[in-house]
Amino acid sequence: MSFDTPMLKKVYIETFGCQMNESDTDRLLSFLAPDFEQTLNPELADVIVLNTCTVRDKAEQKVYSAAGKFKGFKDKKKDLVFAICGCVAQQEGERLLKRIAHLDLVFGPDSVHRITEMLEEVYRKKRVSLTTQTGLITAGEYRADASAQRGIKALVNIMRGCNNFCSYCIVPFTRGREVSRSPGDIIEEITALADAGVREVTLLGQNVNSYAYDDGSKDGGQACVKLLSMVCAV
Repeated sequence: MSFDTPMLKKVYIETFGCQMNESDTDRLLSFLAPDFEQTLNPELADVIVLNTCTVRDKAEQKVYSAAGKFKGFKDKKKDLVFAICGCVAQQEGERLLKRIAHLDLVFGPDSVHRITEMLEEVYRKKRVSLTTQTGLITAGEYRADASAQRGIKALVNIMRGCNNFCSYCIVPFTRGREVSRSPGDIIEEITALADAGVREVTLLGQNVNSYAYDDGSKDGGQACVKLLSMVCAV
């Protein structure tokens, strides 16, 4: 991804909800790292992202309220990009674009790794909505640059989605069905994080004990316990 100015642009991300969303924010920062730096001041941002949650009470109303406070930023800075991602984005999709006039980009959890591609579309003066659920996890989808990780602790996704469909929970609809990452991809990420100074990782998933990557082996694939042994060997 290339931009007209050699100076790093600034991104402000406001994260709601669970550790999966916190991890998705880390992923966004890692994929943006070549061209962006994080700012904690939205007034300085070139891109503002709301990473949203649907599990908490009145989640959608909170998103619309949060979006409203950034309208003034957009009025003052015409080239500012305003984006909403996460589970509310997955659930509402293009309806968000229709209801929020100053919104440029809507994308679901499965599209985090495509952030630079989506921004390029927005910079071409397009409003973008991408909420396709792939049902797959591809290599390199979870972290582009381990050096972008700050501190000695990191969140590492090993799977996503849920197959339980509890009557009170929307997660299977916003995060999709269960799909596990390959153990090789997980270990590669953790090794890179360790090389970058990380000393503690938290393995994430809606149901981490449901981790079951089928690699075609006779033992049925890599179970969670076996994966833990591999992680401890790093």
